[in-house]
Amino acid sequence: MKKLAAKYWLPNDTEDEVIQVLRIELWNAVKEYRPGRPFQGFAKMFLHNRLKTLVARKVYGGKHVFFREAVSLETAVSDRTAQRSVPSAEDEAMARLIRLALKERLYEVLDQALTDLERECFVRRYIFEQSYKQIQKELGDQQPGSS
Repeated sequence: MKKLAAKYWLPNDTEDEVIQVLRIELWNAVKEYRPGRPFQGFAKMFLHNRLKTLVARKVYGGKHVFFREAVSLETAVSDRTAQRSVPSAEDEAMARLIRLALKERLYEVLDQALTDLERECFVRRYIFEQSYKQIQKELGDQQPGSS
């Protein structure tokens, strides 16, 4: 679990806290498991997906705060409510730093895990939002290792 926890960085959480979350999610994976396929692969996928969801919620959680909270137009807004609803400059700066750190970590992982051709396809698909047909047309029929 330490290896998996080290791959994901949750804002304001230590590695031990991430491991604790993984333990809880492993328990949930046991409850969700359906016999018929290997548990280890299922659990690994389950934990990866849960961690991705947690990271996204931590990073983007406050993004739509205005849509989640209904407030009557007739009532006066207290200072406390206004402070909670409007993100401060510090919150926005922290969110930017978190996004930057996540991006840097993504680039590190991509650099280590993908071949040059795989990395090029990933960037074209998910950064430049090209279709698979466009990528195939521009890159041709390159074989892995021939880039």
